[in-house]
Amino acid sequence: MAKFTLEIEDEYPYSVTGINTSLKGYRLAWNLNRLLDIHLERQEPIELVNKQKDRVPYSCFTCFDEERNRKFRLIENRIGGNLFIPEQQRSDFLFVVDLEEGESANEWVTVLRSIKGVSMAFDIEIDTLKSKQNLLLTT
Repeated sequence: MAKFTLEIEDEYPYSVTGINTSLKGYRLAWNLNRLLDIHLERQEPIELVNKQKDRVPYSCFTCFDEERNRKFRLIENRIGGNLFIPEQQRSDFLFVVDLEEGESANEWVTVLRSIKGVSMAFDIEIDTLKSKQNLLLTT
């Protein structure tokens, strides 16, 4: 009898930008709202369990823009020594945006770099992340 294997690959139609900043989450969300003309609002924190079996709440701000038909998410990446995406140790926040076909992620990096208090903003390749499934928790 033949043996079949089902391989499922998750789709990630997002642009993920890492942000290194000294700003608090609410202040960064306010700056993004002002620059992008969106309305990021604080949501219930996303809870993950760390290696010590402790629940860690990561702040999350989201907005669905009906005009552009896309969702914006700002996720805190660093809580103490815990990371939402462990491979991104230099990111304090992650800015996740639904991408439209043919759109470049570089547009968001440029906008984020223009915010006073943002030290660094860089595009993150989702395919290279081991813990990319954490991004599915934000949908």
